[in-house]
Amino acid sequence: MYVRGMDSPLFSIPDHLNKRLTLFILATVLVVILASCFIVNSPLLLSKFKNISWDISNSKEDNVKATLVFAKNHTYILLISGKGEMRDLIDINNPHLSEFYNISVGWTISIISVVIEEGVTNICDYAFLGCTALNSVIIPNSIKSIGNNAFSYCPNLTSIFYEGTVAQWSTILLDSGWNRESSIEFIECIDGIVTVN
Repeated sequence: MYVRGMDSPLFSIPDHLNKRLTLFILATVLVVILASCFIVNSPLLLSKFKNISWDISNSKEDNVKATLVFAKNHTYILLISGKGEMRDLIDINNPHLSEFYNISVGWTISIISVVIEEGVTNICDYAFLGCTALNSVIIPNSIKSIGNNAFSYCPNLTSIFYEGTVAQWSTILLDSGWNRESSIEFIECIDGIVTVN
C-alpha cells in the first residue's frame, strides 16, 4: 500500500502489515457493530421506549398484570388488566422496574394516566404513590377495596372516573389514608358525583 504525494510515495506499508492492518480495521468495525446491537437491544434501554408488562397476581387463582405503556414526551400510561386481586404493584427485585420506582418516594417517571380494567378487584397499598403527573384515572365497578396511600402525593389528580354508580362506590372499602396529600376533589360515577373530603 502506498500513500502518494505528487509523483513518489511518501511512505509504504509492507504487504504483511497491510493484511494485519486490514484485519484490525475489520475486527474493530465488527466490535463496534456488535456493541451497538447490544446497547440498542438492552432491556433497560428498550423499556423506556416499549411497553413492559409484569405479573401482579395476588395468588395462583388470580390473573392480574400491569403494563407500562410509553405515551410521548417521556410520559407513560399504566394499564392494570386481568381478573382477581393485585398484590404489590412494584417488585423491587424486578430489574425492569427499579429504574421507574424508588421505595422511599414511589414512582419516578411521569405516569399521566391509569386505566384499571373490569375484573380487577382491588387497588393495592402504595399503588400510585408519588405519581405527580397523574391526571386521569379510570376505575371499574369490580373494585372492592382501595389500599393505604394508593393515590397519595398525586397533586395533579383532581378527580377519578368510576365505572359504577354512586351506590356502588359507597360499598368500596377505602383505607383511611387512600388519598393522603392528594388533590382528589370528587369521584365521577355513571349516575352522579361523590365529593371527596
